[in-house]
Amino acid sequence: MNFPGSPQRHATVDSPNLLDRALDGADAVINTAGPFATTAGPVIEAALRAGIAYVDVAAEIDAIVVKVRDGQVANRPFYAAMGVTLDGDKDVLGFWAGTGGEGAKFS
Repeated sequence: MNFPGSPQRHATVDSPNLLDRALDGADAVINTAGPFATTAGPVIEAALRAGIAYVDVAAEIDAIVVKVRDGQVANRPFYAAMGVTLDGDKDVLGFWAGTGGEGAKFS
């Protein structure tokens, strides 16, 4: 990803030292590297060590599919945005329904 005017720092999840250096002085980390199951843990740990916010796109997590009656019954994906503070407090930021076809493996 390229966001003009936004600093980008790259590091491998195999090296806690490189992750710590990459996050030094940052306000937050946005993890866009996958697979999520491999990258999330090390990057979250580095964010906690740095005392900064962590955001993950987690695009490979499939939607929860629910039967919705909106004129007719259909399978619709539902998404939840959740957050966790540095103190470990959890909160649901929002829910929304997709129109169908979304998700890594949704069919």
